[in-house]
Amino acid sequence: SVNYIRCSPIGAAPQPGYYEPPPAADSLKWDQDNGLVNFEDYIAWGAVERGPGKWDWTQHDRIEHAIHAAGLHYVV
Repeated sequence: SVNYIRCSPIGAAPQPGYYEPPPAADSLKWDQDNGLVNFEDYIAWGAVERGPGKWDWTQHDRIEHAIHAAGLHYVV
């Protein structure tokens, strides 16, 4: 999610409404077939808390769903 953080309101290149797509299912399948069991993700609180008390977990929810659908663990 480094690019997501970069494009968030706190990032170096803010882009309103930007979300990074989750990893492709075939890519995650390959990872799992080759021994990957966990997928680590970064959380930048300034990217998640878009304003005082206004939380947007859309990016991380999408990643989490893709990772769990592939049978991997999501580590933040």
